[in-house]
Amino acid sequence: MFKTVIVATDISAASDALIDGLALLRPLGAETAILCHALGIHGHETLYPVLARFVEPRLKQQQERLERLGFKVAVEIAPGVQALEIHRVARERGADLIAVGSRGATVTREILLGGTATEVLHHAHVPVLLVRIVMTAEGEKGAFQPAVSSILRGVLYPTDFSTASMNAFSCVDEMAARGVTKVILAHVSEWPRSERYTVQEKEELADSDCARLGGFRERLQHRGAKDVSIELLRGVPGREIVALAARGDSDLIVMGSQGRSLLEEVFLGSVSHYVARHASLPVLLVPFKGSK
Repeated sequence: MFKTVIVATDISAASDALIDGLALLRPLGAETAILCHALGIHGHETLYPVLARFVEPRLKQQQERLERLGFKVAVEIAPGVQALEIHRVARERGADLIAVGSRGATVTREILLGGTATEVLHHAHVPVLLVRIVMTAEGEKGAFQPAVSSILRGVLYPTDFSTASMNAFSCVDEMAARGVTKVILAHVSEWPRSERYTVQEKEELADSDCARLGGFRERLQHRGAKDVSIELLRGVPGREIVALAARGDSDLIVMGSQGRSLLEEVFLGSVSHYVARHASLPVLLVPFKGSK
């Protein structure tokens, strides 16, 4: 399903942890990893050979790290800005997925391995896997590890039943066909903000939401997932999804990157990007195919 993956690296220890976190992609059919590093020297092409030679030994180490995970690896040293170069390389190489690392929402402007998370996620035309990176348990300075590095045991799929979220469900469906046996289907109702609904209408909506999730469950069970559960929640969607992920019942969140309105989202104002910044798990964001 994600045969070719762009791996964004700034050749730091944190990007080593990003690479380690990609082990969960191998059972999903990922074969080729394109290790992409940007030098940030647009307009200074004469510096390119010098800086490229400087980073090549470190990129060789990361290439070998990916190869030990079973990937076929190509290395791309790009001259420009990381976020822009990631998308260029993804288009030119026909990539199915972009993998980037994140240390979470500890600062207002989240740093993303030499680029900006907002730029990578906001302009993505292919799914983006945001791998959460944490300090090692020992707390050693400069030592990092992926929040989840085991095989993919379970998936959390939050949905608002939009067309965008259905694009994400197609990924979950394929994961079930490839051996993922546990899926949590979640929908959050903002009833406290919906005073126009009567108690009876709210009950009818809940029944309707449950029935729709039940249809998803039947589909996934048909594809091979044996443990498929349903979570109907009330409250602020982003917060409820983050709390559900924190229970430790899944290893990956899969969701659409655009909501019911199908309008251009304000970055970090949407549910999906709130989850991407605050969840403790890796997040796979699947863009709406109809968006530019």
